[in-house]
Amino acid sequence: MRAVFFSIGTRGDAEPFLALAEVLKNHGWEVTCVFPEQFRDMVEQASISFHGFDKQFLELLESQTGKTLMGGSGGLIRKIKAMRSLARSSWKLQDQLIVTQKQCIRELQPDKIFYHPKCVYPILWEMAHPGSTILVCPIPCVVHEVKEYSTIGLTGNGNFGPFLNKLSYKAVNWIRSLVFYRLLRKQKDHLNHIKVSAGSIYRTIVFDTKSFYSISPSLFPRPAYWPRHLYVTGFVERNKKMHWQPEETLQSFLSKHEKILLISFGSMKNEAPLEKTLALLRILKKYRIPTIINTSWGGLQKIENCPEYIYFVDNIPYDWILPKVYAMVHHGGSGTTHTACKYGCPSLIIPHIVDQYFWNRRIADLGLGPRGIAISRLTTSSVEKLLLDLWENPAYKKKAREIQQKMSSEGMSKDLLVMIGDEVKP
Repeated sequence: MRAVFFSIGTRGDAEPFLALAEVLKNHGWEVTCVFPEQFRDMVEQASISFHGFDKQFLELLESQTGKTLMGGSGGLIRKIKAMRSLARSSWKLQDQLIVTQKQCIRELQPDKIFYHPKCVYPILWEMAHPGSTILVCPIPCVVHEVKEYSTIGLTGNGNFGPFLNKLSYKAVNWIRSLVFYRLLRKQKDHLNHIKVSAGSIYRTIVFDTKSFYSISPSLFPRPAYWPRHLYVTGFVERNKKMHWQPEETLQSFLSKHEKILLISFGSMKNEAPLEKTLALLRILKKYRIPTIINTSWGGLQKIENCPEYIYFVDNIPYDWILPKVYAMVHHGGSGTTHTACKYGCPSLIIPHIVDQYFWNRRIADLGLGPRGIAISRLTTSSVEKLLLDLWENPAYKKKAREIQQKMSSEGMSKDLLVMIGDEVKP
């Protein structure tokens, strides 16, 4: 069997697809990942075939406009202008991205196509070849209705009651379908037997396409009212420490401190990394909290001449460090949130973009940490009480240990291959 995996976005978007690709590869499948070119090394280190999307999409996120959106800085008008600017720029790229998807499918002739909600062409392929694609979502509340939450794409994922919540999904899915129709109507050259309209795209996305939510059922149980073609498959963590070795100074730091905090904003950026880092450092210094700060993609910045109980790294595998720390302050990406829970770490989430606000609420609702504040509001005074609550409240650690125990027996569903298709048996 042959599978191709399409994902567009940051590392948090690519990781769930690579994890799934590794599972199928271990079951004898021939797999290919098609991600932004920036992730070529990550995929090829896993000995998996790679095709690259143009680098420009991620470079847009790293631009000043992208930082304004991800960092949440500025007022509403500034954010709307940034969103419009990014949409115009990304629209110009979409044709190129779609052509890459089409060429890969025609070249590889996969039995199954796994694709991210940001990818468009697989929708057309599903319409022409029913049952050939699977939508993979690392977060809920994107396409399919969750009664307790409105959709992430329209309202930031609040709860406005059953009627308005349901209406939000319909509205966003129709908007998505209209946009996709504009992109796809000129791409059906060799699929002339299908009728493409906004309505047919809507039905394909919402009602016809098998969808995998790569989420732990301990954090998000599958709603009982969901139709049979929607699955919560469980969370799979890749072994990211395979090609990484810690420095001796880091090992020494870990041996000196019994209780340690980890701070990381992953692949998120903002317009004021120095200001945000200094705001957190003032609290860490005031209470002498031993902390590892991961600067990663630039959302935080290394500060020289810090106390010996502050340690900076620019890249650290979470599966290596989280078993060694007490708690974590992070951006609330789905993968980071799951990994922290898997290793029994309470979380304080500082959300940057829309889906991270869902996990911020979810972690607080589950008692796994205090409800955090947006990155745009992060100051010493605004986050001090929250950070201390995370550090000193034993109830969060107790609950995190309980979730850790539940997740230890999950992983990706043992029935995954049966879910993919009845013609494939484990």
